[in-house]
Amino acid sequence: MSSYYYKYIIGHFLSPLSLLIVIILLCYLMLLWGKKTGLSKIIMGLAITTLYLFSTPYGAHQLLAPLEFKYAKFKQPDLPLAYIVVLGCSHKNSKHLPQSSRLPGCSQIRVMEGFELYQNNPGSKVFFSGGGYDSQNTLAQNMATMAKKIGIKPADIIVEERVYNTAEEAKYLASEIVDAQAALVTSAAHMPRAMLLFENNGLDLIPAPTDFLIRERITSHHLRYFIPEVTNLAKVNSAAHEYYGLWWIYLTEQTL
Repeated sequence: MSSYYYKYIIGHFLSPLSLLIVIILLCYLMLLWGKKTGLSKIIMGLAITTLYLFSTPYGAHQLLAPLEFKYAKFKQPDLPLAYIVVLGCSHKNSKHLPQSSRLPGCSQIRVMEGFELYQNNPGSKVFFSGGGYDSQNTLAQNMATMAKKIGIKPADIIVEERVYNTAEEAKYLASEIVDAQAALVTSAAHMPRAMLLFENNGLDLIPAPTDFLIRERITSHHLRYFIPEVTNLAKVNSAAHEYYGLWWIYLTEQTL
């Protein structure tokens, strides 16, 4: 099993939802066994309160806002773009799925943002990346297929299927994009980590964040921001994934 899959499994196990559920279950078992009941009640109460806050728009906003609002909306530079780098998100391959269902929302939105930049920068090259189990239907290929259907010329598409994460994408592009005006398209929450990895590899790309999970800034403590919804837990998990990634980069001083 490759390191990619180890990271995938560990990342899911360390998600806030998984950790909180494990803590609550352990505390419950300790209460049943009569072990340190006072401490178990306190920890369980804190875990349940945290789980509630993470399920509210307010809690999700507090974690996502520093990530999603770090980089402003893309602004067209004076010189036209030579490259548009569209990072992969995820995909599902199945003969039972139509092509339109193989890319989840995050990948589709990134492709659409890349297309918009492409329209404003005629002649630019659009880079799609991402491997997969099936060499004929990798993430990069699925994104490229969608890009062709919406209007990006096949001659302007570059596909790289040998990379599986942002660190590998940054390392690969460091030798491909030299002294060229280029934009980086990825989800807003992922942009800080992606920019850091590309900067560590000597690339100065123009951020073009998209796929915002936060649609409005929360500037008050209105009751509606404290009504729990399951979608907010997914947002918190996305934020945690990015924070873990940033911490790992800083810990390892990752440049390769």
